[in-house]
Amino acid sequence: MDKTEDNTTQQVQAATEILSYKWHAVVIKIVKDLDGARYSEINSKIDQISSKMLSDALSELTDRGILNEVKNAGEDSGVNYELTLEGRHFAKVLGVLIQWHTLYNEQRPSILIIEDDPMASSALSDYSSNPFNVRTVSRGEDGIRHYTKDTDLVILDRKLDDISGDTVATKIKEKDQHALILVVSGIDPKDNILDLPVDCYLKKPVSRTELRSRISDILNRQGLELEQREYLALRSKQSALIETHGASALGLQSYDRIEQRINNIELSENMIEILEANMLDNQEN
Repeated sequence: MDKTEDNTTQQVQAATEILSYKWHAVVIKIVKDLDGARYSEINSKIDQISSKMLSDALSELTDRGILNEVKNAGEDSGVNYELTLEGRHFAKVLGVLIQWHTLYNEQRPSILIIEDDPMASSALSDYSSNPFNVRTVSRGEDGIRHYTKDTDLVILDRKLDDISGDTVATKIKEKDQHALILVVSGIDPKDNILDLPVDCYLKKPVSRTELRSRISDILNRQGLELEQREYLALRSKQSALIETHGASALGLQSYDRIEQRINNIELSENMIEILEANMLDNQEN
């Protein structure tokens, strides 16, 4: 190998090593934004981080000379974390990287994942990444607060620590009737699936291929009329019942009620044929 090339590799690896740690850059950005922060303040700003992971990140950044531990005077004897000179310089570089990301990723569809299980959240985020902008929160209330009309898709677990996913879905639909919601849950779809205000339902576990296929399918509904989207949502719920319960799903009261609701939607036969053909294409792909 050419020595110049080898030296370049070493320089790049050394310069970007800190970015290989999942939480280091996030902690640096928070400490900069708060102009110094306590452990509890940093922890409150980060979803999906354990106490050990945050403690390890703070300890390593302090050892690297990026952060300083400053003991508070007086009765408040806690520790405040502040950026060193080296840390402030890195924060400037991080700001440039954020600007670069914003500039070239504004047009990517955005996905909000609401999932309280860290492993499931990480897997869903990984499955949903590129070409999507993904944000994850662990609490239902945070999901409702973070949802905006710029959010293209919500991926939601029905069982959350603070409030139920069903409540979250209802609140989001109240904020925006055009919101697209995909449930990915370990809870079997049963009789209450009809009135659950979601567009698609997947039973855990799900594969990367299956999830990405459903994401693509649902995002393609953005330009449809509400009646057309309701039709596809109801058909998706029927599919979820069949995938979970097999042929016996056809005998469920919920399946019949969904069928009655479908029959009450005023769509032309031609439009129904188009929607059914699109569903079939998505299933085959």
